[in-house]
Amino acid sequence: MRKLTILSFVMLLGLLMSACHRQQLEDWYYIRASIPISVDWSVCGVDPQNVSVLFFNESDGSIALQHFYENNTSKIQSYVEVPVGKYTVVLFNELPGQIKNVSVSNRDNFNTIDAVGKKATSVTLPIAGDTYLTEPGELVSVIVEHFEVTSDMVYYTNEPFWLDMISLHESKDDITDDAEALMFLVPLNDLSLFEMKLHILGLNNSRMPALVNLRNMAETYEFKDRKDGMSPVTYQSTNNTRTYDNDEKKNGIVSGNISVFGVLGDQMSVSDQPAGTPIMLDVRFMLVDEERTIVNRAYDITDKITFKKLDNGITLISLYLEDPEPLPDVIPEGSGGESGFDTSVEDWDVIDVPLVAE
Repeated sequence: MRKLTILSFVMLLGLLMSACHRQQLEDWYYIRASIPISVDWSVCGVDPQNVSVLFFNESDGSIALQHFYENNTSKIQSYVEVPVGKYTVVLFNELPGQIKNVSVSNRDNFNTIDAVGKKATSVTLPIAGDTYLTEPGELVSVIVEHFEVTSDMVYYTNEPFWLDMISLHESKDDITDDAEALMFLVPLNDLSLFEMKLHILGLNNSRMPALVNLRNMAETYEFKDRKDGMSPVTYQSTNNTRTYDNDEKKNGIVSGNISVFGVLGDQMSVSDQPAGTPIMLDVRFMLVDEERTIVNRAYDITDKITFKKLDNGITLISLYLEDPEPLPDVIPEGSGGESGFDTSVEDWDVIDVPLVAE
């Protein structure tokens, strides 16, 4: 009888230990939800090499999880294992330091994450005191707020039947489950494009391209408020062309585009532009005379620019300006009176000045 009691106790203990072990394995296996991700890049027009997905705790904005994957054309492009919690999710193109002339920084908290431009290392005829940025590449993102992973999601999102079901979805309209909130995301461009048309009298007296400095624009983009930062910088460009008004080829328009972060603060207005920091357009013309005289024109364009949000997310900042003061008439270099000589970007680069590193 005693042996039977001992044997029964041993068997019962074994069963209890086995049950505990099985529960531990089950708890270990079902510790995170398997969340699918798919992105439609066609609207923004960007085809990235990689994708970054950051999860921030909704309670305090702290970073909870970073997920990176190689962009692909699969219906479900990636799965990310996410623990129970409430999150703000930020998805953007490329790895944080992979975007041309842009670095996604301060990623420890949703309240501080931003994109920062790259400072120029050399500039032609720099304006004293100005900080110059190189033109940024493409930054596109989408933010999903109030994304919640529940304990139920932890279990059913790991089941084969659920994974098979979501693979059949064709669009956002097919989604009925909160666990699919990161499917069919449509990121948009976060930065701006400055578009300039400047009408100049006596344009025939200038070589092209002109040297353009766009001053007191933004250095950063802040994801949380979807605004640009308040630190003013200058962008320089020589990528512009001229179009004459008529066959006389005397007066005409200097035009060009510059990729920028945007104006300070609100991307769609100058409401946040400080009164003492107006948006300035500084244009330098190299004349066609033998001395290659440089004429400088500076315009306060704060109240002269217009804003338009394009379908791909880009903020288009447009300027059309007429300068009433003509460029001075000069005798063209070695032309016997003919004008219209062009210069090249390299001619400007001869007087390129390195900037002192900060």
